[in-house]
Amino acid sequence: MWVEANTNNRIKDLVNPSTLTPATAAVLVNAIFFKGNWQSPFHELSTRDRDFFVTLNKRVSIPMMHQTDRFKYGDINELDAKLLEMSYEEGETSFVVVLPKQYDGIESLIEKLKDPEAFPKARSNMYTADVHVSLPKFKIETTTDLQAVLKKVSITERIVRSL
Repeated sequence: MWVEANTNNRIKDLVNPSTLTPATAAVLVNAIFFKGNWQSPFHELSTRDRDFFVTLNKRVSIPMMHQTDRFKYGDINELDAKLLEMSYEEGETSFVVVLPKQYDGIESLIEKLKDPEAFPKARSNMYTADVHVSLPKFKIETTTDLQAVLKKVSITERIVRSL
């Protein structure tokens, strides 16, 4: 498949064949592959298994990346959370972590973040500081039902004629 070949097999099975019908005249595909390099990279030797608290009473041992550097940081009382912004190498994108202060505070934090002004306000209160960062090693993948997306944007008939 073209998408697999052009993302070094990092994006696979982008389109579920069952979502395509003979009446489909065109398939719209937006293949997004992002592998950012941190502006301040984690070193492999600083990654080791540590406890990660899933809830107040449940923890799992997983690989955690560690480093200390200068990052944008905020201790936001209105959210009862801490924010950390880590920039990627090219400087145009960043990764923002919003961490509840309490092990069992995720549900409350999610409710507070439903206010559309909460996150921008919290980010405006961040400042640059020396921060010791411990993050779980992670990978994010997602799948989108193209049929639902196309219906939502009202594309129901042929949109491209034979060239």
